[in-house]
Amino acid sequence: VMQNRYWDLLVDDTKFSVGLSFNQVPSKLVIPYSAITGFHDPAVNFELRFQAAEGPEGPEPHEEAENDGPTATPIEDGSNVVAVDFKRKK
Repeated sequence: VMQNRYWDLLVDDTKFSVGLSFNQVPSKLVIPYSAITGFHDPAVNFELRFQAAEGPEGPEPHEEAENDGPTATPIEDGSNVVAVDFKRKK
């Protein structure tokens, strides 16, 4: 819901972006239109629901996410030491 206190609203063919503040921390949100599932305006009792339409070939291919790298395996050095002295008075 964007009612007031937003800035830098930018709109293009596939997405929109807007500046908002969360707990006085400015943030920029980028929202692709394909992520929007509904619209509701309670002032005039108006509501729309959107469903994703896939072509006959199924969903379009996408690039892999940059953070989907190989999973690191833990180093097994034989030790099983856990430090628990963080509450001990010195």
